Amino acid sequence: MITKNLSVTKYVIIIAVFLISLVACERDFKDIGLALVNNNKFDTKVLLSNVVAYSKNLDSVRADSLPQYVLGVNQNNAFGKTTAAIASQLNLPAAGVDFGTNPTIDSVVLDIPYYSTKTGTLTIRDPNSADELDSIIIPTFELDSIVGNSDTSFQITVSELGTFLNTLDLIDPTKQKKYYSNKNFNIVSPELYSGTFTPNANDTVAYIKHRDFNSVVFGIDTIKKSGSIPSMKFPLDKSFFLNNFINQSSSSNFSSFDEFSHYFRGLYISASGTNGSLLTLPLAAGNVSIYYSNDVSTTDTNDVTTITRTKQTKVFPLSGIKANKFEHDYSLATSPIQTHLLNPDKINGEENLYIQGASGSMAVLDLFSDGDLENLRSKNWLINEANLTLYVNKDISSADLPNRLFIYNFDDNAHVLDLISEGPTTLGGALIYDDNGDPSYYKFRITDYISQILKQETPRKLSKLAVKSISAYDIPAFTRLSDTIVKPFNWNPKGVALFGNKELGDKKLKLEIFYTELKN
Repeated sequence: MITKNLSVTKYVIIIAVFLISLVACERDFKDIGLALVNNNKFDTKVLLSNVVAYSKNLDSVRADSLPQYVLGVNQNNAFGKTTAAIASQLNLPAAGVDFGTNPTIDSVVLDIPYYSTKTGTLTIRDPNSADELDSIIIPTFELDSIVGNSDTSFQITVSELGTFLNTLDLIDPTKQKKYYSNKNFNIVSPELYSGTFTPNANDTVAYIKHRDFNSVVFGIDTIKKSGSIPSMKFPLDKSFFLNNFINQSSSSNFSSFDEFSHYFRGLYISASGTNGSLLTLPLAAGNVSIYYSNDVSTTDTNDVTTITRTKQTKVFPLSGIKANKFEHDYSLATSPIQTHLLNPDKINGEENLYIQGASGSMAVLDLFSDGDLENLRSKNWLINEANLTLYVNKDISSADLPNRLFIYNFDDNAHVLDLISEGPTTLGGALIYDDNGDPSYYKFRITDYISQILKQETPRKLSKLAVKSISAYDIPAFTRLSDTIVKPFNWNPKGVALFGNKELGDKKLKLEIFYTELKN
């Protein structure tokens, strides 16, 4: 019978059984793996099993309720062009929307922070001082979570969202509405902003000029985020917000979030261009800030009233429903990915496999494709370890590789047994580097899965496996034993090309099964 090495707890229990029935156990493994102790009646060997593998296009993935969202455009040789856009609701300011007396808009800014790491400080000339010798110390940052060419500019467009984002599913109002990455959103003309954009780690400060009714500047505000972190800042159309926000603020449309979300459905932020970068962003920390000036009256003890022009701000957070839209144009790739996705060889497999997040593609693996499954089940083997190794094709892959991949049961869309029984660390999937520091391979340890497949008595059904870019939601909540279904999330835009089963060299996709058998 074929089984796997047992845990320490089971090991102790089985030793007792082994001592009672020593003679019988030396000739029959059954479920007792302890007959392997320094016994010359057994041999440990390795089987290289054939795997047929091919790439599969992902039509769409779940694109709402994410911890982070992707924006931008990037083109590379392996995967062609990937474009990511964002639809997001706005929420009302915590203090309400009373803009006071005689308000005029000074500036409206869409502000979205980057993921960044502080690297040090820098001394620069004080931009608010007339003295050229005055200086200030500012922090310096390095931007994180960017895929592609961060020095290349592309186009950003911000529009009013025309699609209402429902909270509940219209078909079944007891369930939350789900948004997928291939959904088309309506937008309202004209655009609120359009311009070229390049990621900028030094974009830490916004200077807002406040003006009186004669357009004379009476004050300048220096706006920084907490920690002076860098952020994307897009100036939006002031006349739109004057007409649709300030002039309408006393209406019932601003009385609650529900009323407001029907009146102003949100923003649609899109990217375009031939190349650029894809930025993963903490969108929940973003906002639209309306910087304005109004008249404030004060009366002194002598009953003299003074009207003063003051600087004000209303912040509308990017909260509520948010969703990504992903688009892929594989025709622009120099690799044969388009052919491999549109017409994969599911019978013989492929030379290369393509795995990309952001609803890109994954690999499907058909184990024991040589038809020798029943013969293997008849062996008197003990499975010690089973590893699936996928090597990186450096000639095709770009520099932005996923740090980790995820494997699961493709036929049932369920977690493999090893994730539940051994945990994500043992299951593996991390990118392994060679001695030169170059990316080399990803390896999964699927010992429990293989052991259950190869059992003689009541073996588990053989299923295809799938390998995809991992997301935070792929690791189940182990407090819920029923949490076995793989969730349809996949927003990391990184991709990797791997050698498949038709690769002729030593980096061919392989399944290694280490086993122990009884000597004849």
